[in-house]
Amino acid sequence: ESISKSGETLENGKSNGFIPTLYRASFPSLLLDLENDTYVDTQGWGKGVLFVVYYKEGEKPQALNLGRYWPLAGPQKRHYVPSPGPDREGWGTALFMLELEQVPANMTVVLTDTPLVDGVFDSSQQ
Repeated sequence: ESISKSGETLENGKSNGFIPTLYRASFPSLLLDLENDTYVDTQGWGKGVLFVVYYKEGEKPQALNLGRYWPLAGPQKRHYVPSPGPDREGWGTALFMLELEQVPANMTVVLTDTPLVDGVFDSSQQ
């Protein structure tokens, strides 16, 4: 469930008509592969911060800050979400996005198993 808002936000002294908003998407952890890592594709969104929270009734929620996103500036287009691991089987998962600029019309993100970096990756430089 998400709610979009509009109003006065100052950026460089000008209003862009958007109030920073926190969005939440919840899904059972079984949608995330318990053994493999996942990536959240933020293309179409403005810029903000991603968090993931694992939760289960009777257990303390476990939160991870996945970092900032700004797909128009790059280079990272998809953000790494570590595997929940078999010890979190049966836990729910919530993805939080604190969006500061714009929201795509369809208000969706894609979960995938491959990273996307807008640039050349040279493994010999490691």
